[in-house]
Amino acid sequence: MESLINIAITILLFVIIIILLTGIVTMALGGRFSPHFRNKLMRLRVYAQGILILLIGIALILTWL
Repeated sequence: MESLINIAITILLFVIIIILLTGIVTMALGGRFSPHFRNKLMRLRVYAQGILILLIGIALILTWL
């Protein structure tokens, strides 16, 4: 179970990095992307970070048990 959570944490870290880099590129390119798209990216990143924090918390609880 712990290895499954570790894999999910690793995957989520890469997903967050990809979303963050995509957001940086869209800001650098300026007007080519709509503000609605940039807001979607920001919301997606926040949701992914929330799930990541939850999984890290579960992993910590499982190691203490």
